[in-house]
Amino acid sequence: MSGNAPPRDRARRLLRSALDAHRANRLKEAVELYARALRLAPRLPDALGNMGAALRGLGYHQAAAASQARAVALAPERAALHSNLGNALRDLDRLDEALAAHRRAVDLDPDSPGHRYNMGLVLQDLGRLDEAIACFDHALAADPDNTKCRWDRSLALMLAGDLKAGFAAYESRWSLPDTPRHGLPPETHWDGDRFDGKTLLLHQEQGFGDTIQFVRYVPMVKALGGDVVLRCHAALIRLFEPLPGLDRIVARDADPGPYDLHAPLLSVPRLLGTDLDDIPAATPYLAPPPGVARDPPEVPTSDLRVGICWSGSPTHRNDRRRSAPLDGFLRLAENPAVHLYSLQKGARANGLRAGGGATLVRDLGPGLDDFADTAAALQDLDLIITVDTAVAHLAGAMNRDVWILLPFAPDWRWLRAREDSPWYPTMRLFRQARPSDWEEVFVRVREALALEVDARNRPPADRSR
Repeated sequence: MSGNAPPRDRARRLLRSALDAHRANRLKEAVELYARALRLAPRLPDALGNMGAALRGLGYHQAAAASQARAVALAPERAALHSNLGNALRDLDRLDEALAAHRRAVDLDPDSPGHRYNMGLVLQDLGRLDEAIACFDHALAADPDNTKCRWDRSLALMLAGDLKAGFAAYESRWSLPDTPRHGLPPETHWDGDRFDGKTLLLHQEQGFGDTIQFVRYVPMVKALGGDVVLRCHAALIRLFEPLPGLDRIVARDADPGPYDLHAPLLSVPRLLGTDLDDIPAATPYLAPPPGVARDPPEVPTSDLRVGICWSGSPTHRNDRRRSAPLDGFLRLAENPAVHLYSLQKGARANGLRAGGGATLVRDLGPGLDDFADTAAALQDLDLIITVDTAVAHLAGAMNRDVWILLPFAPDWRWLRAREDSPWYPTMRLFRQARPSDWEEVFVRVREALALEVDARNRPPADRSR
């Protein structure tokens, strides 16, 4: 009987099956069912819009945007389709187009907190932070339980430099389903007061870079009382062991032993009242631990030994934006006074050999078993050029000269429209001038590197000019 039904009726049955698969997160199955429905009835905006959402969930951003644009063309009066199109365009860094789509959604349905929230995300990417925060506030007034919006608002506040309010709002991360739980009792959470005669457990909650950045607070915490225990990833233990103020350090999956109070490491800036003007930025606060040494690379004294790292963790939510092409780094080797050393770890380090880059770059990665080894390697280099990775944080914490290459929409800690970092005095920031445009960034890096080489070869009497 079903084979004799009109095509549009069969399409709608397929659409219902697709929605069931979509709700169950069987995205590939859902996309196939949406596509079958559209072959029978090509002008179903619901099928196109939902297929676009499923394609987006699978990471097929170009196809998702095309599907959403087709849906909007068929039903331009539906606000949700414009908002979904804006989300897909944002994934492609087509931010001006994304903002126009979200504005249209808000115009069509001004009472929708979701549409206002989505528009705020694009405004945040564009650096229009006051407008973004206003959108988040508007959305939260209508939907106070939107913890994702509350969290994104905290990031916008910190990106704008309002660290005190931002760190306070950042506690909303504990309401997000994908925030790792520490499993420690809330009644023993430290409130930032003195803890004389007690033991305080500080614990890593996020990535390596975050932990390296915020472990700077350990001496300040120690000054408030008794013993300080740090629980962190095993790869950081040798690096952190000599840190002043630490009484004990344990692996993240180990029993921390007895303690009276605890605090997640990224809550410490809020507990200590950190604002933009009083960031504890004295460096170095980390160094290679005693007994960890390497053979320094031998190069002419007038040349530069430059460490490079082109990719962060593939699982990072913003990795698509923050990792840069290896080819841009390889072009730095065109300067004969520049000697490149790869600090890259993980699967993406294989790109060095696969593309012939190993002929121009000495790969230090295989000898870097933990961050103590990495620190020793950094100590032997003149300059580190890296994307937003833990290597950048470690170089800054060690007071090494480090250039960090940033996407147009950077992580909150790098703020906006400045070439320095209040967290790391020796860091220089190279930002994308346009979304996704790494080539222009590398042009500026090559020019700056040439100036560094010239300064190194200038007679000593002329270097202060």
